[in-house]
Amino acid sequence: MGETPLAVLEICRVPSAVTYALAEALKAGGQGGVLTAFEMGPSPVRKKFNRLLGQNELQDHVTIMPVRKSYHWALQRLINDERRPRFDICVLNGNRRWDAVALTAYLADILLRPGGLMIAPGLKWSIESSPYFQRQTAQLAEYDKDEIAAHPLELVRDTVLPRLNYRIIEEPNCPQVLFARKPK
Repeated sequence: MGETPLAVLEICRVPSAVTYALAEALKAGGQGGVLTAFEMGPSPVRKKFNRLLGQNELQDHVTIMPVRKSYHWALQRLINDERRPRFDICVLNGNRRWDAVALTAYLADILLRPGGLMIAPGLKWSIESSPYFQRQTAQLAEYDKDEIAAHPLELVRDTVLPRLNYRIIEEPNCPQVLFARKPK
């Protein structure tokens, strides 16, 4: 999208292949960019992940923030930090249910610099299509039928981000990913 980010926030539960790919992209950018990601509780793959970062000289491009229960609370801490960071890109890569992703988008907006980019993979995700919920069918009773069928990221794209004046960017090569530019 024509820019080299210096500060990226991945809003996630645990570091993953996406975290690693973002760190690689920051290193390749040659500007010393840093990715901040969350980790809820001790991750069984943390040692392997750290080893992989070290082997590929990516450790200087990743900051992992430990989180006990909720990355929303960690976002609150970042927002209320007097040195509040401003991120060039915020990647919403956590819980995709409506209640979580709508709140995440609002909180990420506060941390995203003017002109920054919000990215969210899983545009077509739904409770109905989720392998987790297909295994945990008893949990479906907690949701209304329209919520089970809904695509929460599409709802964020169509109802939340326009109210924040974001410009939606259509990327034909990534139809499952939401790209939205914050106004300057």
